[in-house]
Amino acid sequence: MSTTVAPPPAEDVDAGVIDDARARQRRHRRIAAEAAVAVAGVAAILIASGGWSGGPNAGRQSGSAGNSPSLSAKPAPTTTAARCVLPRPPRNASQGTPDKTLLSILGVLRRPREPGDSLAPLRYLSFNEEVFVRYIRRARVVAGSAYYVVPALFTTCEPGPSYQAVTFKKLSADGAGLGLGAVGATAAIIERRGEFISGGSGRGRGTSTVWGLVPDRVASVTLHYAAGPTPRHALTIKATVTGNVAVFPDVPRKSTASWNEMTWRAANGHIIKTFNQL
Repeated sequence: MSTTVAPPPAEDVDAGVIDDARARQRRHRRIAAEAAVAVAGVAAILIASGGWSGGPNAGRQSGSAGNSPSLSAKPAPTTTAARCVLPRPPRNASQGTPDKTLLSILGVLRRPREPGDSLAPLRYLSFNEEVFVRYIRRARVVAGSAYYVVPALFTTCEPGPSYQAVTFKKLSADGAGLGLGAVGATAAIIERRGEFISGGSGRGRGTSTVWGLVPDRVASVTLHYAAGPTPRHALTIKATVTGNVAVFPDVPRKSTASWNEMTWRAANGHIIKTFNQL
């Protein structure tokens, strides 16, 4: 008998996203696992030696112990491989309202809807998301790029429960293209470390862009980079938060350089927290 733990929401990050995005993926796996404990428990019960079906669209695999008396017979597998099947939600878009876990920490979702908040379906549709379309928000525009917060209900591998989270996406200012971003940032993730992405290039040679989604009380974000080769001096840079989003459009580091430490400050300058890159 084998068990399967439902994987966390997949990252929708472009190949150009750098090492700290991979660290963020590992962080998501750990945090999402906490929310999926119930999923693992139920899955462990359902997986049987005769096989397990993850739902109406799931494949079925099974195995059994061999009983042949022949000494030369190769024993049959004694374990069962269960496959996780990600179900589609009942619909791709909802006119409903996100729950308070997201609304209470993201002021950008609580403000009235504006014309720039609209996105074409192609920009937000995903296989396992039911998007709260009335709450799509263009948080801000910086250096020709728009940063969108898209709340949705996400399904997990059956029989796991669905959960609410946001997609945080960077698009061109006119909303064109598919952009770069992260999928499945829950309220717990945002409260704990925010949702930060680094990648692409800034406006100057040898620079990159860093953007992040933080909870309401954070008024500014400071990034600390350690000294490195080539030579590369230690660097500390600060960005003001607008619409729950901090943007560093021209970090004088190539896309392979990750920040080492981050500090969040309140409007009065008080340090809320400081933490290291994982």
